[in-house]
Amino acid sequence: MRSARANSGTISRPTLPRWVVVIPILISTAIFFFHLSLIHHNAVNLPYWDDWAAFSGDDHPASVDATWLFARHNEHRMATLKLFIWAQFQVNGWNIRTHLLLAFLIYGLCVVLLAWFCSRWMQAAPWVIPCFVPFLLTPVSWFNHFMAFTASVHIWLLCFLIGVYLLFEGKQRWWSLLIGCLSLLLAIYTWAAGFVTAFIVLIAFSIFKAIRARRASDIARRRELFQLVISLVIVGGALLFWLQGYQKPPHHPPVIFPYKPQFWSFFLNVLASGLGVQRISTAAGVLCLLLVVLPICGIVWRKRSKMSTQEWVVVSTILALLANQCAVTLGRAGFGIGDSKNIEYTEIGIPLLVLLVAAWFLFLENRRRIQLAALAILWLFFFGVFWHKWGDFDIYQRVRNDRIISLRCVQDYYAGRGDGHCPTTYPADKSIAPFLEQGKRLNASFYHDAIDQNK
Repeated sequence: MRSARANSGTISRPTLPRWVVVIPILISTAIFFFHLSLIHHNAVNLPYWDDWAAFSGDDHPASVDATWLFARHNEHRMATLKLFIWAQFQVNGWNIRTHLLLAFLIYGLCVVLLAWFCSRWMQAAPWVIPCFVPFLLTPVSWFNHFMAFTASVHIWLLCFLIGVYLLFEGKQRWWSLLIGCLSLLLAIYTWAAGFVTAFIVLIAFSIFKAIRARRASDIARRRELFQLVISLVIVGGALLFWLQGYQKPPHHPPVIFPYKPQFWSFFLNVLASGLGVQRISTAAGVLCLLLVVLPICGIVWRKRSKMSTQEWVVVSTILALLANQCAVTLGRAGFGIGDSKNIEYTEIGIPLLVLLVAAWFLFLENRRRIQLAALAILWLFFFGVFWHKWGDFDIYQRVRNDRIISLRCVQDYYAGRGDGHCPTTYPADKSIAPFLEQGKRLNASFYHDAIDQNK
């Protein structure tokens, strides 16, 4: 038996009791549903801030047209999110509470797929990734779970993960390639992060396919190159179309380029924020960068063009997420270092927590003791970083109080006692009266709730 395992190239691992895998999964499931229950209990059926943009234009979000779907919202084209909202409007008038619950379920699916994908890429030790999943379920990204428009972040992450997983599928089957390309296309038209991550993945995939084609026989080479061409047409075409008419939002500060120290300070703090470090600290950012970069650099240096498919996909996914954080830094560093800890940006870095575990596992292959020591150190690091965040679940109750004030302001408007200036739900110098009138005309869910509570 030992000889057979050695000849197959499979490393023998000691068999662990099933509870070692089951207990972390049960803990994660309990935390997820506890988190979901808090969102359900505290959500208020009223748009907040950017959510009101769904009511701009004629009959939106009750109707759908290409202009509305592909219109930019800051840097983003949010076609998939708008379709998500439109579909809900047909069912319940777009109930925000229901939307938030569905959005958190989508986030939960992202966590499940990320854990499953990483476990498959590691090809061993199924107990490792479940031990790190609870850190992804703290309220560190509460803002993205309590605003309707930020469901776009969850949808982008879901489409991106599915796309990169299928694109680097081991057997390179046509169906997985096409679905992977379409998933990246959806990611591009969900959030601006989709453009950056799909662009980096497409570059990595092109190198990956070129290496495979060089080593293949004539018939297999033609298949590899044809698959690459199809991928470039689908994903590359979507990227080019996305760029049409792009302009930097005029209310944003000038772009900060990497040759300025301001860029690196901001980038390191954005990266650290995604890994749970919420205080401004360049030193903590450097540590987090080393944790992420060292294993992928080690994999690339040691294997070069002989990297396995699993190593390719882990390295490519991490580089795509880091590139996205660089893009955020380019556009947002001008707002000041404080904006690097904007809670909206936390979720774009959270997947790195699990991916770097997979990267260290692959980098330290065949070094069992060092591998286990590295994984234990990573777990203890994240346990310490996230420890105090378990007490932040009351943020939903505090935010609910502001949303109730906003609801009363909307009720006053419909009762003829207000002018639509509701600073707890929209900029104080702007009125939401046009959106409120649109909601009334379309019989939106929030209008019914406001009227019913006025009676």
